[in-house]
Order: sequence, then structure tokens, then C-alpha cells
Amino acid sequence: MKSDILTSANRILILGCGGAGKSTLARRLGRSLNLPVIHLDYYYWQPGWVETELKIWRPKVREMVLNDAWIMDGNYFTTLDIRVPAADAVIYLDFPRWFCYLRVLKRYWKNKGTVRDDIGPGCYEKADWEFIKWIWRFNSKFKPQIFNAVKKYNKSDCTIVLRSVRDVNKLSHK
Repeated sequence: MKSDILTSANRILILGCGGAGKSTLARRLGRSLNLPVIHLDYYYWQPGWVETELKIWRPKVREMVLNDAWIMDGNYFTTLDIRVPAADAVIYLDFPRWFCYLRVLKRYWKNKGTVRDDIGPGCYEKADWEFIKWIWRFNSKFKPQIFNAVKKYNKSDCTIVLRSVRDVNKLSHK
């Protein structure tokens, strides 16, 4: 499934619900395509899970997309208008909420008390009620926002929707 489109893409944007595997796929594709990976969570979250102000965040994202090559994972709806047009390809991980919940719980137990390398320093692993609610509402509320932004801003017209682990593994050659 790894198409010529991806092998010729220099800027790949990965979107999808929390727990869908965006960061994992970004790392895999980064290795196989030899592209630098940008985990937006790392730059957005300040110590103690404090959000970056929008007036700081948007210019920071504008600067990141100027790089010649990247694989960028993260939703951040307030910057889709910046990131989607800059991408050569958009990958959307379209998994059901139960699957995302299982992955989030697994990730929580595996990383409890630590800071993952794809999250900002000082942000210890958590699975709080706000995050659980966000996942619950994702497919009904946020997925349409993402698809509308991709439809509106995607200049490359290359969108890959992955609906199974098998599809992800085929794309990333695992």
C-alpha cells in the first residue's frame, strides 16, 4: 500500500483521534522514508500540561511547516489552515473510539509516571476525564472539522485514510 505518492512526498501530515497511533506511524514513516518527524504535542504542551497560547502557537507552526521535509503528527484544529496546504500528503487514521480507548489505556499503563519523547518536557503520562471525553466526541465532532479542512486546504489532493492496523502496517512496511 506504500504508494509512490508517499515515497515522493517530502511533507506528510498525520491526523486522527488520540490513541489512533499518529506518533507511532510518524516514527515508522520517518525511519522508512528518512524524513524528520515533528510531534506537535512536544511543542504545544508546556510543563504540567499547560497549553501554548494561540498567538504563540500559530507562528510557531508557521515556522515548522517552512522546513523542506517533515512528517508531522497532531490535530490542533486551529492550525489546519497552515499545515494542510503545506503538506504533500495527508494521512488520516480512522479508527473507532473503543480502539483508541484501548490504546490510550495501554499507553497510560506502559508510560505511567514518565514523560514520553513525543510530549513536551514536564508532561507526565495521563489519561484524564477531559481526554476521555475528547476521544468520545472525536468522530462525531472533530473528524468532520478535519475532513472539511482537508477538502478546503489540501493543494496536493493526496489524502490517505487508514481504517485498520493492517492498513497502517502495509503503509509503514511493518
